[in-house]
Amino acid sequence: MHYVTGGTGAPLVLLHWPQSWYQWRRIMPSLAQRYTVYAVDLPGLGDSRGAPPSYDKATLARFVHALLADRLGLRAINLVGHDLGAGVGFQYAVQFPDEVVRYAHLDYPLPGPALTADKYRSLSWHEFARTNRRPQVLTGGFELYRTLEQDERDNLAAAPITMPVMLMTAEGLLDFTRSTVDPRMTRITRAVEVPGSGHWLPQENPAFATARLLDFLAAGGTR
Repeated sequence: MHYVTGGTGAPLVLLHWPQSWYQWRRIMPSLAQRYTVYAVDLPGLGDSRGAPPSYDKATLARFVHALLADRLGLRAINLVGHDLGAGVGFQYAVQFPDEVVRYAHLDYPLPGPALTADKYRSLSWHEFARTNRRPQVLTGGFELYRTLEQDERDNLAAAPITMPVMLMTAEGLLDFTRSTVDPRMTRITRAVEVPGSGHWLPQENPAFATARLLDFLAAGGTR
């Protein structure tokens, strides 16, 4: 985990995949002008050590919560998740709704009726080689996909989250992504496509992604 101290707003937690915390490097300095930013390497991935008992996203969310809430005492956070990190972020918001002030869901269609686990796997692609050279991390990455059926079941069973949500996607993917998340998120207050960007939103158009995140987070913490 890497963090940058900053402003006085609720702590801002960033969850990655398929890269590591490093994917956020271009937007962390600007975010840190208003928030203390925590970029977490998910359990068993990136530069983290050890491995969780399962890589389904509900289990990973509980591991992240143990770090943030139990070890660091962060029980009111702004949360941002990208790709499968957004799968973890959604489950974090489901399981700990009173601890998530605002949630930004970046370019991740939720597995469920509109996107089955098998179909999701057909859409996957990868970058970032250094951390994935570690056999344990490579195994963990594969497990993220092997557990998609469990994610599908968990997402269907989850009560819809009610905190304010921003949906952010690559160009051309907003409508499809929204069709997969609408039943599970009752307060999507903002939904934007990142112009000139493919899947890697914080890297391909960091200025736009940062501005939209700051606007959303500054809108207030009321549920």
